[in-house]
Amino acid sequence: MNFNEYDAVLFDWGDTIMKDFPDKAGKMRYWDILEEMPDAKKTLTALSKIIKCYLATSAQDSTKEDISEALKRAGLDRYFTDIFCYKDIGCKKSESRFYKKVMLKLKIDPKKIIMVGNDLENDVIIPKSCGIKSILFDSNDTYTNYPGTKIKYLTELLPDGSEQKGEAEKNKHETA
Repeated sequence: MNFNEYDAVLFDWGDTIMKDFPDKAGKMRYWDILEEMPDAKKTLTALSKIIKCYLATSAQDSTKEDISEALKRAGLDRYFTDIFCYKDIGCKKSESRFYKKVMLKLKIDPKKIIMVGNDLENDVIIPKSCGIKSILFDSNDTYTNYPGTKIKYLTELLPDGSEQKGEAEKNKHETA
């Protein structure tokens, strides 16, 4: 994927970046087991070098500090510029004002933001209604007939090898 025309990417937290275990209750930072989603670290490592990455979540139990601690335990905290959560924003992602408040805080035009998440309504339809490009992360092929932009693996967000090679070649010639 080409991120040249974007300034920020928002990632959903549960079942997009970190596995949400349905049998666990309370703040994720205190769960006895934490697990990143497949290839989350690989994808965030690469993307955070070329675009600012943010976390956007409706998790009601956790504060920004709680979320940061859970990310730290999983080794993922360093990849996020900031965290936008229910406790901080004052509303859920199911409300368009969540995304409007995020845009105000970021001071970024919605056309320059991408939202990636696994919930069709909250991570795709609502941000799209605010002018944000939305990508459905459908790792289980739940939405087989969804006509919009959809990925099955987080690594599908990465620039392909030829784009990376092209940048390396460009930098090589600039330094010569």
